[in-house]
Amino acid sequence: MERERFRRTFSGLEASPQAKEALLHMIDENTNHTRRGMRRAARLAVLAAATVCLLTATALAASGSLRAAVMHLLFPRYGQGELVEIGEGHRTGSFDRTDVLNTFLERFDREGLGDGVTVRMADGFHKTVLEESEDAAAVAVETSDPALRLEVYLERVDYEDTTGLWQVTGYRIVEEGTE
Repeated sequence: MERERFRRTFSGLEASPQAKEALLHMIDENTNHTRRGMRRAARLAVLAAATVCLLTATALAASGSLRAAVMHLLFPRYGQGELVEIGEGHRTGSFDRTDVLNTFLERFDREGLGDGVTVRMADGFHKTVLEESEDAAAVAVETSDPALRLEVYLERVDYEDTTGLWQVTGYRIVEEGTE
């Protein structure tokens, strides 16, 4: 293509055949050099991607906790309670009260906010609504320690063009049977 454009541009000029050949040769060399550079860059990109994949696979194979975290992130497991809620029309990823509460409870366990107390049971979260109004709610959640429960407080905050967004405004761990 470069050669053809060169021929059209300089066809009307008088030059020796040797000069024309020398210029055509320079254009060919430059084009080949550019192509070689592009091929080299593509090979390096493929090599880098393969290295990242290999390192990731090695890290996942070597670390069970990393593998579990990645699998949980990519393929979340829902307990029976969450599956029932989803079956009743709850959409995960929304900002309704149930989703905000479940997201907070996942974070509570993952980040260790309970100092060793966890809330996820084998079949999901065991929740009981203590108080409920249009704009606020209090929910009790069973913990790994039967003598304790987690109380979570939520409020619905007005947000433009929506019915409002729920957010956790507080939580506390209390002994079972106390207020």
